[in-house]
Amino acid sequence: MAHDAKEIKTALWLQPKPGSPLSTVLKRTITGLAPVFEDAPIFEPHVTISTGIYVQSQNDVDIILDSMLVAAQSVDHFNTKFTSLTYGSQYFRKVVFEVEPTAALFSMARIAQEEFSLYPTLKKELIKSKHKKSHKYVPSPAEINELHVSASEKAAAWIKEYKPHLSLVYSNMFPVTEAIRHTVNQRLIDVFGPQYTTRGIGWTGGQLALVNCEGPAEEWKVLGTRSIN
Repeated sequence: MAHDAKEIKTALWLQPKPGSPLSTVLKRTITGLAPVFEDAPIFEPHVTISTGIYVQSQNDVDIILDSMLVAAQSVDHFNTKFTSLTYGSQYFRKVVFEVEPTAALFSMARIAQEEFSLYPTLKKELIKSKHKKSHKYVPSPAEINELHVSASEKAAAWIKEYKPHLSLVYSNMFPVTEAIRHTVNQRLIDVFGPQYTTRGIGWTGGQLALVNCEGPAEEWKVLGTRSIN
């Protein structure tokens, strides 16, 4: 990324280790299910941790990923496990593996949303509101403290609505017919075996990725990654 590039809206992802058997199988599943839904794009398997993270330079990307890697590695075993398969009305939640809402995952999601999405946004709004009085307004320590408090409160409310999942299909199709659900179920049985939602399928560790999610899913671009040991 160029140092003077415009701000880019990104999302923080958690992924199975690239090249691992699970990563390969999930990629094949996403690719294989897409034609069943006609309008479904192809995308990388991931669990979204946080959205609305704006970056302007590679340094921004590195700071965010390094900070979140420290949070992830503070847990002895950072486990991601599928608990059920659900269908939704929303485009990005058409067919998903729901993910176990562990304390570690929720803690990391809240940190990311508070520190790298909510707080920067609130700070920009404050500076913008003061712009008429000063072109180079610098918030006071008291204002900075108030911003952190506000970001923390908003993050506490946000995490209550956070539902970690790994999407298999993005689509505008609604409702999803019984015939298509049967096809999806059979494809998953073929890949993962029977009772695939109750066998604790998932991964430990994996990879963090910061992704430019502007535009169609096929155009999303990974800006940086960190491996969770």
